[in-house]
Amino acid sequence: MERGTNLIREQNLKTVRRLMNRRIRATKAELSRESGLSVVALQSLLQAMEERGEIRREGMFQPDHGRPAAVYRYEERAQMVLSICMYEKQGEDTAVFSACDLLGTVVETREIPLMEPEADSFDGEIASFLAAYPSIAAVGFGIPGEAVDGRLVTSDYERLTGADICGHVQQNFGRQAFVQNDVNAAIAGYCARRQTPEDEVAVGIYVPKKYGPGVGVWIHGRLWCGRDGMVGEVEGLLPEVNWRQPMKEVRRKNALARLAKVCILMYNPHRLVIYGDVEQGGMEEMIREALGEPLGRIMMPQMEFCPDLRPDFEAGILSMGLERVRGY
Repeated sequence: MERGTNLIREQNLKTVRRLMNRRIRATKAELSRESGLSVVALQSLLQAMEERGEIRREGMFQPDHGRPAAVYRYEERAQMVLSICMYEKQGEDTAVFSACDLLGTVVETREIPLMEPEADSFDGEIASFLAAYPSIAAVGFGIPGEAVDGRLVTSDYERLTGADICGHVQQNFGRQAFVQNDVNAAIAGYCARRQTPEDEVAVGIYVPKKYGPGVGVWIHGRLWCGRDGMVGEVEGLLPEVNWRQPMKEVRRKNALARLAKVCILMYNPHRLVIYGDVEQGGMEEMIREALGEPLGRIMMPQMEFCPDLRPDFEAGILSMGLERVRGY
């Protein structure tokens, strides 16, 4: 009985947190109308949130009729997220650090060059961000590679392969940490930023200049990563293509068209997003021709080209971090 009561209370807390995150300011009466919870039940929940620093009282509201009511203000910096996104910028390996509040607002960003990074290469910047924003509760790493249980099993950065960067952060900074593949995060960020309908399928293909391609898949409102999070390791699909060596643009586009064909046939997406510095001219037609008839006419998805991976990549890592700290 007690367990059931606690579950109901936690669900009610999530409801109030979601409402306060959306409204920013509200009275008990307003929250009661929107949540369906009684004012009596809300009193206990709001008191608990106030004690945890999630909200604070901000003055009084005087309605036309009745008594003045306390106004509660959402504390958007009660907990924050730090994202660390590693990607190729104009051919150079770069790390972008961004601190974000509970409303999803990025309050500070720093960019540094990456030189053969190791697990502790980020410690200085992490310590600096934590000093500036002590309420950072989660650190998210976006990286070209794959992690299983927080440990990198593959990475474009040799010295990070095998590293337990999540354990390193937890041990040295006392914060929860997570790792996500770059293109997985990017397609998640793409769908979050554009509010992609939950019944749609979206596929992202990232084609950097120096490394092999990767694929991210968003199916019906969630990222599809497979058993070990390894979905999207597609470099070996075309073994005759050495993606890591310079190649003529026409050959690169032809290889990309064949890779896109495989993704379309496997996932039949509504949207296909191609990230990276790819010459767009004729690309859609090459993909359509690779599919052939009638599939090129029937299955061709809505196409979008995004030369800069960073906006969606960063948005994806931050949204994953916020899911961990918002409490709803």
